[in-house]
This record gives sequence, structure tokens and C-alpha cells, in this order.
Amino acid sequence: MRLPFVSVAVAVAFASSAVGQSMSCWGANNYGQCSVPTGTFVATKVAAGGEHSVILTPSGTVRCAGSTVSGQCGVPLGLSSVAAVAGGAFHTAALRSDGVVVCWGSNQYGQCTVPTDLGPVAFLSACGGHTIVVTQSGSVRCWGANSYGQCSPPPELGTAESVAAGARHSMALTTDGAVRCWGWNAYGQCDVPADLPSVGGIASGYDHCLALSTGGAVRGWGLDDFGQGSAPADLGSTTAIAAGERHSIALSPDGQVRCWGYNAHGQCNVPADIGRVSAVAAGARHSIAITDAGIVRCWGDNSSNQASMNSGVRTVSAAAGGLYHTIALTSGGGVRCWGWNNHGQCSVPVDVAGVTQISAGLYFNIALTSGGSVRCWGNNGFGQCNVPTDLGAAATIAAGHRHAIAATESGGVRCWGWNIYGQCDVPNDLAPARAVGAGGVHSLALSMDGIVRSWGDDGYGLSDVPPNLGSIVAVSGGGAHTMTLSTAGVVRCWGDNASGQCSVPPDLEPVRAIAAGWHHSVALSGTGYVRCWGQNGSGQSSVPEGLGIATAIAAGGYHTVAIRCSNDVNGDGIVDGAELGLLLLGWGTCGFNCPFDLTGDGLIDGSDLGLLLNDWGPCQVGS
Repeated sequence: MRLPFVSVAVAVAFASSAVGQSMSCWGANNYGQCSVPTGTFVATKVAAGGEHSVILTPSGTVRCAGSTVSGQCGVPLGLSSVAAVAGGAFHTAALRSDGVVVCWGSNQYGQCTVPTDLGPVAFLSACGGHTIVVTQSGSVRCWGANSYGQCSPPPELGTAESVAAGARHSMALTTDGAVRCWGWNAYGQCDVPADLPSVGGIASGYDHCLALSTGGAVRGWGLDDFGQGSAPADLGSTTAIAAGERHSIALSPDGQVRCWGYNAHGQCNVPADIGRVSAVAAGARHSIAITDAGIVRCWGDNSSNQASMNSGVRTVSAAAGGLYHTIALTSGGGVRCWGWNNHGQCSVPVDVAGVTQISAGLYFNIALTSGGSVRCWGNNGFGQCNVPTDLGAAATIAAGHRHAIAATESGGVRCWGWNIYGQCDVPNDLAPARAVGAGGVHSLALSMDGIVRSWGDDGYGLSDVPPNLGSIVAVSGGGAHTMTLSTAGVVRCWGDNASGQCSVPPDLEPVRAIAAGWHHSVALSGTGYVRCWGQNGSGQSSVPEGLGIATAIAAGGYHTVAIRCSNDVNGDGIVDGAELGLLLLGWGTCGFNCPFDLTGDGLIDGSDLGLLLNDWGPCQVGS
């Protein structure tokens, strides 16, 4: 039985005469590994539904990402002057500055049928299949699903300040600081604690409730199977709260985010580099924050692209693919990651900087800094992230299934992690290496004179390096196959070929970069075009039509990544008048699908023009 793998043997970074480098990804996207964070999303408020995210831009327009199964991300054309947003399971609500509520998405329970006699609204919330608001006169109105009485506010409720909707219950905070709750109560979510102090804010998860006292203390009640209803003992003073399906979020006065509860999707793995935060929101299984700079950050479940509104992946020099995640190296030496985060593989340590190479294993990442130090994070079940303390300065790195390998500046090779097939038993007679690679359970080394060695699992003849390879400049290991690239640009492949991953196309033009996925292979031609072959069950070998000129490639388990010029819309390898014309055509206020809103503020203006001009010119494909 062959084990799954993912690795890019040598992280490739090439110079470009155009400043911006963007990414394209195709293939499996079940964990958002192909939801490349594009541009910058700037927001003043955020909200989250079941599997979608909603942001309010500074210009008062609404943007949405995630599931579109019920039209919940189909922001109405012309919607503007919005003051607040909310997300239900399959619908979205917006409150305009004039007090009018607009809803779209599923209307199965009437949750999008705004009452005609509603009057001006001051606050709104949504969850499950209902929408609830506080009018400007302080009364509570609700519409949509009411099977459990969640849309039947108590007649003696009094004047409300705010409301929060759960899956099948509702909450209200009155002007005198009291909390009321009604609807489904199977988990005690409507049993408001009698000793609750004066409250300044409320939040509702699917079946649990949170209250924030005027003194900054958080109390929870209701369903607590993952601890979501029990605030951490060391939480400290809090200024804002949010609740998802089974997780909770708190924001401290100094802008720090805490999260607790269910974490199978990484929704509680707050990014280490997030900095100071001004607002938070929680979806079913993902979390959202706005930084002090107004930048949107998302983490957690991304199966419907609901956590894909992360900002700032514009200047990329290299990429690598894990089984269900993608990692990118920015031109400034920073690292960004998205996709599945169940092992913390996408929680990049805040002190990882000055990076020159990256590689990805199944559920972990490895990075090489400019000083030669090696950093690793994510799953460490086999010690694959226990970098040897005596490693010394490394020159190149690679990650296999659950092992890591590095070549030092002197050419020595070290390996650590899973070793069941001997993939970490470096041959004693190994010549000094200038590059290393890793497959699922085998390892590769490229000597100073271009000779390839392979060791570890020998299934499919992986250790039988073909003769007459020629002088090799790059190696890459797949799940159970190996690729090499010669100085003449010729690609050779051996090992498992059940999916055709080793059937190199006979018409392949000279190549400058290679990458091996689990059961597919990728090559970048000298002229900048991408070719893929092998398994294609998730579309990982179907290069998108119109991809155009690429500068680097990477392969994950079932997905493929290409780095290309930012804003090269027509794919001709140059940012010029064609792109400028499109930007000018869209000048002014725009909605979500607005590719030239490069600053993410809901406007195409001089700031976006400046960024486009910064990318002006051709991408240098070869080096």
C-alpha cells in the first residue's frame, strides 16, 4: 500500500521585472487550499453565516465570499450606503444607513421576506433560518423560521438595545442591561443565569449563548460539549464577543483575540501574525477579524471558500502544496498559508521571517531563512518538526509525507521524522549535495556534479535511478514517483505510473521548473507555459484556459499552483494598456466581483491605479 504524500522538492523563486506576483490554483478545493487570498480586503464591519463571510467596506458596499448554494453571496446590484451586515445559515442581511433592511439568499422560511410595516431599524442579526432586528424605537421584530418560537419575542420584553440570533433561539439585550432569551431550550441556552451582572453585549452560537458584562467579564451558558459555553479562567477583560456553531471568540482591550471550543477545522487557531484587532465575527466553523489597519483576516473551515477573504498575497516568489493546504513565500521573505489547519500547519509562527525557501508535507511546513536556519510547524507526530539542534546552516530543504530533509552549506545531508521505510537513513557514501527532495516515503539528493541518489521506500523501483539522465539541475518527489530536470530542460520520471504521472508528454518543450504532486506531475516551460499530466480526478491536471505566462509552479496532493504576474488579466505576460483600460472602465464604486479594486476598499480610484502602475511591464519568465 502506498501512502499519501505531498511535497515540492525545491521551492523555486525567480526574479521578475514586474513587482507584483499573483497566484492561480486549480484542482481539489475541499479545504480551501485553492482559495488563493487575493489583493487586500478592507472592512469596517464583518459578519459570518453558516459557510459564508460578509464584510462591509469603508465606502458602504458589501462583499461576500463562501457558499453560493442559496444565493447568500449574491449581493444585490446597486446596494450601497450599508451600515451593518449579518449572516444566517443560507441568507444574508444588510442594514442601510437609512434604517432599511435588505435580505438575500434562501427564503425557505421567509427569512428574506422583510415585513412591509417594519419601519427604520437600528440593529440586526441573523442565524439559522431567521432574521431579527431592533427598530429605532427599541422594539424587537423577527421573521423566518419559528418552529421553536425563536421568532416570537416575549410581549413583556421591553425596550431592546441589541439582539443575537441562534440556530433555533433568539437573544435580546434590553436598555437596562438585562438579557432575555426565547426559542429552543434543549441545552439550556434560554436559561439566562440569574446572577448575570449588568450586560453590555451579547452573542449567540448555534446552541449556546455568551454575555459580556459592562465590567468586561464573559459568561456563557447552553451547549458546552466542546467548552464553547465556558469562558477560559484566564480570559481577562474583554471588549467584544462572537460565537460560532460550537466555538467562541473574545477580543481584549489591547486588541488580542482568544478563541475556545470546537477546533477540528482550525477555527480557534488564531493566526500568530494577526496583530491588533478591532472587531471579530464567527461563522459556523470559521472565524473572522478586522485588524486595526482595517484588514480582514479569516481562519478555520474553508470548504466553501468562506475563509478566503484573507488579505495581501500579492507579491509571491514561491509556493508549495500540502495535502489540503497551500503555502506561499512572499517577495519580502514572509510566509502565508491557507487551507486545512487541523494540525496548525497554516498557523505560521509570528517570528518566521527572512525566508528564502519553503516546502510542505502532508500536514506540516518547513522553511529556510536567509541565515540558514530551518523552521518547521504543523503536525509533529513523527518528529518531522524537530529540527536537529546540530544541523548547522542549511542551503536547501524539502518535506515528504512525514519527514524532512536538508542539505547544509557544506553539502552534508540530514533527515528527520518518519523513518519506517528508511527514508531518513542517509547513505553513508552520499556525495555532497546541492539540492534535496522528498517524496511520500522516499528521499532524494542531487550531488554537486548533477548526480541523483534516491533512498527509502523502493516500491515501484524508486531507488533505481535511470541511467543516462544527463546533468540534473532539479529533483522533485511525488507520492510514489520522482521527477528530474536536466540542464537541457529535459524532464525524466520514474516510479508509480498508474495514473500516467510518469508519462512525460512527448511534445513537452524545454522546461525550466518541475513539481510533483501525489499522483500528478507539473512542468513549467522555458517560455512560461504550464503543463500537467497524471491523475486528474479533482482537475489538478487541467491547466485553466487563459492561465497565460507563469513564473513558478507547485503541486499539492490534489491541487496545482502557478505564480504569475499580478493584474496580467489577459495572460500575455505583461501588464500594459489592456489592463489599464479595464481598470479605467470600472472606475468608481464597485461590489464584490471587482478585480481592479486592488486596495479592497470598495472603490476603484487613484490608489488602485498606483498599484497597477507599480506592476507595469513584463514578467521575466526565465533566469
